Amino acid sequence: MIREVVCGLIIEDKKLLVARKEVGGKSSWILPGGKIERGEHPYEGLVRELKEELPYMKWDGLWVPWQYFTGISPNNKSPIRVLAFYLDGKTNGDYRPSERADEPIKETRLVDCLDLLKLGLSDVSREMVYKLQQERRI
Repeated sequence: MIREVVCGLIIEDKKLLVARKEVGGKSSWILPGGKIERGEHPYEGLVRELKEELPYMKWDGLWVPWQYFTGISPNNKSPIRVLAFYLDGKTNGDYRPSERADEPIKETRLVDCLDLLKLGLSDVSREMVYKLQQERRI
C-alpha cells in the first residue's frame, strides 16, 4: 500500500529549507512535512505537520499544491506518494524546530542548490530539488 505524504517547500532567496531528523540514533536531512492521517485532506496534513515540526514559523500567503512525487520512504522502505506544496507568500523566518522531546526534527537550515545534493537527501527529495532547479525556483 502506498502511503500518502505531504511536504512544504519553503524557499527564501533561492535557498530551500531543510530539516535534520533524528530517529533511532540515525540522522538525516528531509523536507518539512509528513504523513497524512486517515480522513485528512492533504492541505490539512501539511498545516498540521508544519505546526508540529516548526511551531514558531508563521506564514502569510497560500500553500499551493505543486506536484506529486513517488518513491520509497527512507525510514521504513515502504512506497510513498508525496504531494509537494510551495508557499506563495512569506514567512516570519523563524524556523526553529519544536522543543518537545519526542519531536525528531533537531535542526533546520536554508540551503542553496549547490549544497542541497551534498546532504544525502532521499531519492524523492532529490527529485524535487532537480525539478525546483529546472524551474529556476532555487
